[in-house]
Amino acid sequence: MPDPKSILEYTPETTDLAERTLLEVWSSLGDYKKHLVLVGGLTPRYLVNQSKVADNNKHCGTIDVDLGISLAVRTLKTYEGIAEAAVGFGAIRMLRDLFLHHLTDP
Repeated sequence: MPDPKSILEYTPETTDLAERTLLEVWSSLGDYKKHLVLVGGLTPRYLVNQSKVADNNKHCGTIDVDLGISLAVRTLKTYEGIAEAAVGFGAIRMLRDLFLHHLTDP
């Protein structure tokens, strides 16, 4: 899926897919969660109650999930563990499959 070129190209469906992906990935990260923080396009949904925002000021959405890794991760082993958990869970494959399904579903 190409990056949206304008705010109008973000859809509630793609944002919902990203949020479902976040929840699945987050639940698979176990003890590594303490080293991670949500950043990027999904963050506004959790910082500001969108139901209380005027329609013309609501968050436009996102098409992906961004997680930041704490600078406090002291060992390469911990970093590798985080990467292995995400890949082992199939996070990359799951994102691709969800978005391909969304694009091809009539």
